[in-house]
Amino acid sequence: MIEITRKNDSEGDRRRYFRVDDELVLTVNRLDHDLFDEELARFEEKRKSIGYMNNIELEKENLFPLRQKLENLYPEIAEYIAHLEKRLDMLSQTVMQDNNESYQAPQKVNISAQGIRFYSDEIFAKDDMVELRLILQPSQKILLIIGCVVWCVEDPNAVGKEKNVVAVDFTYINEADRDVLIKHIQPKQIKILSQNEACS
Repeated sequence: MIEITRKNDSEGDRRRYFRVDDELVLTVNRLDHDLFDEELARFEEKRKSIGYMNNIELEKENLFPLRQKLENLYPEIAEYIAHLEKRLDMLSQTVMQDNNESYQAPQKVNISAQGIRFYSDEIFAKDDMVELRLILQPSQKILLIIGCVVWCVEDPNAVGKEKNVVAVDFTYINEADRDVLIKHIQPKQIKILSQNEACS
């Protein structure tokens, strides 16, 4: 059983997460409310198959103090392990790209560690449950998340067929995936805060 966090954050809690404009590859699948338990089980199995690299990254961070100790005591062994890790990362990225059946272009979104807003040609109802597949750019890291639609409104100024703005709260997200998303957002957050500070 993978570690999934179900979030029921208040409005105040949601504001703790910094929102940024971003571009990423996004696939959205509406889930069946009546079969949600089965949908969740399938989600967990899919998450296992595509999210193992994110789990490894989190484990590496947790083992960082031990690695530092190893580098001090046995630097040659530590260097060899680092080389193996680098080769494993390269191989894993190749496998992930080969298994990536979605070659669609990135789209503009507004995202935080708690939720996402995006344009869609579909109309969603409040409380619809959706499965989100995010491919971050340029790292190509894949996140699989279940979310709940907060609202969906038509943008009269939108160009093209994707005229509906959809806001989704993340309700089922693996903690390793959330950690990856936070690290993805942080550089953009720092840049925005620096620009605001320069303008003030």
